[in-house]
Amino acid sequence: MPDRVEYKGLYRFTQKGNEHFEKELIDNADDDSWAVHSRNAERLSGSKPFVIESFETAGELGQAVVAALGDSKVSDLLEDRGLWNWLTYVLRRQLFTDSSGQYVLKERPRWDWTSVKDYRKIARHQVRMPAWLMESFGERAAHLVCTPPNQYPDIRERLASQQDLFSDTMLEVGKKLFYDEASRSLKRGHSHGVDRLVKVKRQLDVTWDLSLMSADQVLRLLPAEFDEFKSPKKVVRKAASAAN
Repeated sequence: MPDRVEYKGLYRFTQKGNEHFEKELIDNADDDSWAVHSRNAERLSGSKPFVIESFETAGELGQAVVAALGDSKVSDLLEDRGLWNWLTYVLRRQLFTDSSGQYVLKERPRWDWTSVKDYRKIARHQVRMPAWLMESFGERAAHLVCTPPNQYPDIRERLASQQDLFSDTMLEVGKKLFYDEASRSLKRGHSHGVDRLVKVKRQLDVTWDLSLMSADQVLRLLPAEFDEFKSPKKVVRKAASAAN
């Protein structure tokens, strides 16, 4: 479990801080004082205290970031490289420590800033994407952020990286199909179900304007193969077993 750490607010790396970010992230040194030194970082105006503790899910982490932003919005800061690099650095031990206790950086898009123009890559970022999802959709995105911060569920990329699925209605459809409210975890077999949902939606788009429908209306259009996911009694896959 990481120690509880509190910062006076959120910071963004300056150009110099961004230049040091990758090396410091890889080295994972114990001394984080460089990350708030005035040469390397500046406090984000209007931000509130940011407390790092043991977040159980990516959603909790994302919500903590949203709260610390104060009056600022994630959606207005998506291209702020210094902010997301700083957050990734100070949260690194929760993000990149695996179940065996080893600190391991995964593929670059999970920790390095990329432009929001690349939808597939931004869905992989382990700080920015959960924060954006929590600000934009809240509990409607619970199925995308219910795993621990150091895990990257495939459902997040498959649904959030495709713009035509990144909507209130389709996120609610995904949640109702693949998320178990009682255990707050993903249902068994959801990966195959998500793949089929992507394909079926393309077929439905030919005839229906799904953007004008509610989630329940869309669910009624789905073929019988999705019936197994509509049952609240379906055995669920625990969050701890999600793909790293």
